[in-house]
Amino acid sequence: MEKIFIKDLKQGEPVTSFFLVQQKEISKKRNDEDYLRLIVSDRTGFVNAVMWDNVEEIRDSFQKDDIVKIQGVSTIYQDNMQIVIRRLRLAAEDEIDLKDYLPSSLLSKDELISKLQAEIAEVETPSLKFLLENIFSDKDIMDKFATAPAGQSLHHVYIGGLLEHTLSMLTISKFLADHLGKVDRDLIIAGALLHDIGKIRELRFARSFGYTDEGRLLGHILIGLEIVKTKIDEIEQFPEDLRIKLEHLILSHHGQYEWGSPKLPMTLEALILHYSDDVDAKFNTFVRWIEQNPDLSNPEWTRYFKQLERYIYTGNKESEL
Repeated sequence: MEKIFIKDLKQGEPVTSFFLVQQKEISKKRNDEDYLRLIVSDRTGFVNAVMWDNVEEIRDSFQKDDIVKIQGVSTIYQDNMQIVIRRLRLAAEDEIDLKDYLPSSLLSKDELISKLQAEIAEVETPSLKFLLENIFSDKDIMDKFATAPAGQSLHHVYIGGLLEHTLSMLTISKFLADHLGKVDRDLIIAGALLHDIGKIRELRFARSFGYTDEGRLLGHILIGLEIVKTKIDEIEQFPEDLRIKLEHLILSHHGQYEWGSPKLPMTLEALILHYSDDVDAKFNTFVRWIEQNPDLSNPEWTRYFKQLERYIYTGNKESEL
């Protein structure tokens, strides 16, 4: 059976396809009967789904992170696409192709890894270069770093997203460093490559995207700091002042206390790193929202983006579609 992707759903059309269960909730109707509410996904996005009847027959047959076959119809509810489910069953293993369910970077993994290695080769400060080589030659770290998403819900939420985001924001950081001057360029490179390394343990990404227990309890900033400190401790006579400056970049890259940053940027390098990280993340977030959330009644705009508290203008005229 040919897969129907979420991005291709159209109002009023029948849907028979497989989806990954992201959230599952049993709720009550006014008559006190149970109904089922889901958020399901594939590599093209997310959609709400609801099953009003016969919930008792299937409620315990599947769980979050399972892939299920849904038969139903797509509808619009409160300006959002929704699937009204008529039948649902757990998918058999031979019906599952995981590449249909986890979105991946459009960029070549091998090319991104080669670019990462080229960036490390640019570093002239011996201690920083040795640290970066030591970290990224660790097979476990590198495998996870090249596979992990950069986020769970907002930016670069796809396989390879962490590596793609890291190199993209490094490009921005290097441009600003070269344009503005008065900064340690090697420190900028090291800080950019390591600022989000804690996400390899903060996020899970085997079948769906979410947080690990360690990720929820500690967060990627503290996890990343611990990874870097451990690797620094393996290097004899690593300069103490350089260690402190590098650790400050990791601790301050979110830029504001209310954004989860333990420290505010207090160096020129930290300032550049924060704004480079922020603009790359927000740009990717805008692009993904435009692609996945058009206002079906007004193609020049997207639906309202609650987390960023705005609509996004696309400029798409109906005549251009």
